[in-house]
Amino acid sequence: MGDLVATGDEEWSDTSAGRPESESLEGMAAILEGEAMVYTDLVKWAEKKRVALLGTKLDALEEAIRAEQALVWQVNRFERRRLSLEEEMAAAMVERGEPVPPGGQRTLRYWIERSHRVGVARRLEEVRVKLLGLADALRRLNELNAVLVKQGMVFLEFSLEALLGGGGCGLYGSSGEPKKVAAVSQFSRRI
Repeated sequence: MGDLVATGDEEWSDTSAGRPESESLEGMAAILEGEAMVYTDLVKWAEKKRVALLGTKLDALEEAIRAEQALVWQVNRFERRRLSLEEEMAAAMVERGEPVPPGGQRTLRYWIERSHRVGVARRLEEVRVKLLGLADALRRLNELNAVLVKQGMVFLEFSLEALLGGGGCGLYGSSGEPKKVAAVSQFSRRI
């Protein structure tokens, strides 16, 4: 185990961990701030997707879906970096003989409470609150978009049944599998 050294206004840190814990927490704040920027973009694209669904603008819908997919990959990269940093910090704690809660219990609030620097703790708390708000906004938009998609599918099924003479039995089962229906168009019956 390395020597414990004072690092200015930071807490005591183990030099064998490679960097003081406060620097790691600053790094975590930077990662989370980057993640918050990506979530902000995800919310914007979810709103664009809602507008595209309402206006049945397929090109705009496809663009929104592609953008969201790319942004989700960015969020995943940020999360992997954050988890890696968290594991490094937990390993340093183990080396110092400190108790370390299991990964699922090392929440952002836990790391905020561990921070002995007011500025770092404030920065982490601000990004935590921002991420919670963004996650809630994204959840609401995704729920709304899901309703719009479902309504569109119901209307499409109704229209296809009317045109094909399905008789209201539904074209799709509860699992989404197509049902077998007689493909006799109402139009062909009239001819």
